[in-house]
Formats: sequence, C-alpha cells, structure tokens
Amino acid sequence: GRYDDSSKTLFNIDRTHKDDFYQNCIPPALLLKDRGPREPWQDIHARITGAAAVDLLKNFIERWHKQAGWLRFAPRQNNCCKNGCTNNSNRIRNAVEMRKLEKLLKYSVAAAALPQAFLKEKKQDMDALFNKAQEVFRLRRRNSELTDFFRERGVGSADGTIKHSNKKRENKANANVNDKVIQIIRSADDNSAIFDKRIQPPRIYIDPLSKHNHKVDNSMHKGYVHHIRHAKNFIYIESQYFIGSSHLWAEARNAGATNLVPAELAEKICSKIRVNEPFHVYVIVPLYPEGFPGSSPVKQILRFRMLTVQMVYTRIAKAIKEQGLTGQKTPTDYFSVFFLGNREADDSELLHSEIPENQDENKLVKTLNRSPNTIGEEEDVEDVEDYGNAYQNVLRNRRFQIYVHSKLLIVDDQVAVIGSANINQRSFDGRRDTEISASMFEGSQVSSVGHGPKSKIYGFRMSLWWEHLGKALFERQDWDRSLFDRPWDPECIRLVQKEAKQNW
Repeated sequence: GRYDDSSKTLFNIDRTHKDDFYQNCIPPALLLKDRGPREPWQDIHARITGAAAVDLLKNFIERWHKQAGWLRFAPRQNNCCKNGCTNNSNRIRNAVEMRKLEKLLKYSVAAAALPQAFLKEKKQDMDALFNKAQEVFRLRRRNSELTDFFRERGVGSADGTIKHSNKKRENKANANVNDKVIQIIRSADDNSAIFDKRIQPPRIYIDPLSKHNHKVDNSMHKGYVHHIRHAKNFIYIESQYFIGSSHLWAEARNAGATNLVPAELAEKICSKIRVNEPFHVYVIVPLYPEGFPGSSPVKQILRFRMLTVQMVYTRIAKAIKEQGLTGQKTPTDYFSVFFLGNREADDSELLHSEIPENQDENKLVKTLNRSPNTIGEEEDVEDVEDYGNAYQNVLRNRRFQIYVHSKLLIVDDQVAVIGSANINQRSFDGRRDTEISASMFEGSQVSSVGHGPKSKIYGFRMSLWWEHLGKALFERQDWDRSLFDRPWDPECIRLVQKEAKQNW
C-alpha cells in the first residue's frame, strides 16, 4: 500500500493503485475506498555496492547473532518431531549459514565482517555440525546469492572460489578513494547486536547509567551533527519527524528529546548571521503524522514538533537582533519548513458526492481512537462531526497531504545521508530504535560557484525539487534556472517560498 511514483495520485486509482489502496489518516468508517483519496507516499531508498556493503553485512551478522546466534550453542537433544527433524535444527541451520559465509568471504575484504568468536571455534566441531546439517536438510551450497554477489564484482571465479582482486583494480579503487566515499552509520546497542570485540570507544560508548557496561553505537547522531557543523552554504532535509533539543524548548523541557540536531541547525545559522554570510536550511516534513489528527498521540507529536521549530526560529531571531539586522532579515530568510501535498483535477462524480451517514457514532469514536501511534491509553476525540466535514472538504477540494516518510540529509550538494533514521530521539538515541544509514560524500565534481561539473547528489536534489515544486515551474521561461544551483541565494529562497505558497 505504500508504493508510489512521482505522480503521487490521490483519486485516480483505477490502474496502478486499484488493488493497492492505502489510507491511514482518514477513519475507515468514513472512507470511500472506491473514491479515495489514497495516502500518497514520499520515500527515498539507496542501494549500496562495493566496500561499504561489507559494513552492511557486518551489521547484519552482529544483529543476527544477537537474535538467533545463541542457538548454535544450545544443548543437543535427541528427540525428534514427526517430520524427522531434530529439535536443535535452528542451531544446525545457523552454523551452516555461518560456515557458508566463512568459505565465501575467506579471501575477500568482507572477511573482516565475520565475528571473531565464530572464527575461533574448533574446526572439527564445525565440520561435525556441518555434516549433520547436510544429512538433515540436504543443503546445496552452489549458486548462493553471496557467491553471485562477489563474482559479479570480480572478486570470485565462476566456480565460486574467492580470489584476491588484482593490483590494477585495487589501484583504480584507490585513485577514487577521496572522490566518492560511503560510510555506514547506525544506532544500535548490545541489546540488539553482539558487537565485535574489536569495536571499542570512541567508536562506541559505555552507557554511564548502566550497571553492566552497556555498549551503545550512536554514530547516526554523531554523523548528522558532524555534517551540520561542516556545512558551508545550505542544508536540505526530508524527515518523517522533526523533534529534538528539548532542553532549549520554551516548555516541556523534560520531554526527553535530547538529540542535538535541531540545536545544531540553529547554531549553524546563527554563526552565519554573525559573519553576515548567506545560508539556508530547507526542512520537508508531513503536514501531520500518520494517524487521526484528533487523537492524543498525533497532537503530542505536533506539539513537540512545534516546540522544536519555535526554538529554532527564536534563536535565529535573537541572532538577527544582536547583529542589528532587524527589519533587514527575518528568520524565514534562513530556515524554512515545508509540507508536501497534491491536488487533482475536478471530477463531477466526486465533486458532488456525499459521504455516507454514520450509523453507529460509538463505532466511529472507537475507530478514531485506534491511532497507529496510540501507546495504549484511551484517546479523546472532541468532535466526531469534524471528521465528516473534513472528509467532505477533501472530496470537494480534491487535495490531500503527501505523507513524507523520507530520511534524507543533503549538505552543500556534497554530502547525502540516506537511511532509516528520523530526526527524533528514538532514531538518534542508540539505545532505542535500531537504525542504519549510508553517509555519502562526493567532492571532486562539486563547483562552489554554481558553474562547471555538478555532482550526482546535485542531480538527485534537483530531481526532488522538480517533483515537489511542480513540472510547470521548470517549463516556465520567466525565471533564472541557475538560481536552483545556489539554494542559499536569497532570490532562490524567495522563489521556493513563493511557489510553495501558491501551490498551497
């Protein structure tokens, strides 16, 4: 239900989304699925190849060992089930899969991803376990996906034997090492992964409140802070949430959203104001979180987001005043927040349609309270009729929000961070949600003056702006298209804000 394309259609669901309808922001008791609107979905993904994929593999192995690796050390049992498989079949299966990885990765750069504890096990024990698994499961080791993966990249031969890459290929890779760099960053702790013993501080930190030397990897948070501090001209963000730096809020300072990302954005802008340099931060978030707007969880998220944005604008306004720029500059010259939405052409059938009368008001109230963000407590809905009126307006005006699920950070068209982490405490804490992202740097193809060759990250950002601002803008001839090469330029900022206001 979350598949989408650049059209982000709302009501024209007869083709692509006929059997793929998804809508989690309108109560089911009111929704007319054959008429819509569906919930458009904005998301961004990345495919990682090359050496950085080894780090992804390592992360997978560390998490796999935490979830299921212990079964390899479970005591043997001789009881059999009716299908003839032993009760320790999971234990055997895990050992076999790890043994296959050892053989496939033995002479490749990916060998470093294998956990040391596995490599130190006695060979005869592993051989016995492997032979047992072959007998029980009749496993076949040829044509595995990992073998194909490395063979396609020139690491392995046709028969699946891993070979050292030749020096010519290594020299070619080294020549571009400073041009395009990918680093894997994540949020994880030893409750979700068994960290390799070689991973020590400062790569991880020991939770000071833990009694058992609790290890935490919060490189996701460190990576975001690092890139924000090194930004020179602009930052572009797409995120499902924008909550943080609660210690600086006007109220609710004990909310626990202590990540530094919003505060770092504000401080970066203030530092540019002090030296009178142009700079801008573009933030794209959903109009409201997925769920029903009248439910308490959605209201709380909106409140925290408002307090975060308020904090940023307040600090920017203070810096403008301290520099004597009041009347010349405003906070929106440096920081903008946008929502995505879509509007489709009128359809006479939908334009004059009426929503069905609700036969059971209590049923509707219960439906509204069943928000996807509900933590468990009962929610209060102030006015059930408001939902009916709102849905009628949606059908009449033919427009609805595009739900932003992206997790993207672009800095100066040189750095792009794509992954699973939102800007909130759950993603950045390291001890809560497990997250992983790819931090990509592309330096040599970037021109700081807006001329010459452009990076692929630049092209990616432009494709997003083309989609968000509308094709019609790019087809017009009454504006300088090179403005978008300089997102920090005041003329570019005013143009984007003007177009967004007209689209609204």
